[in-house]
Amino acid sequence: MRRLVTLALFASVVCLADQSAPLLLQKPTLNRTHIVFNYAGDLWSVPREGGDAIRLTTAAGLESNPRFSPFTTSRP
Repeated sequence: MRRLVTLALFASVVCLADQSAPLLLQKPTLNRTHIVFNYAGDLWSVPREGGDAIRLTTAAGLESNPRFSPFTTSRP
């Protein structure tokens, strides 16, 4: 199931990539409502049921290995 969700997520965000430099989403993490993943050096969030991905980080540097806190229930 996780692989299916990851593949669906990849299909939904592939249009974000510059076609001359393909970049793949990496290291997805899931909670009850959202998927957060690393893409092009930033963290992105998308609802599990699909939709537009929202960039969570834009600062210089490389963000990776997203994780949801087990102590919060709010969405990213």
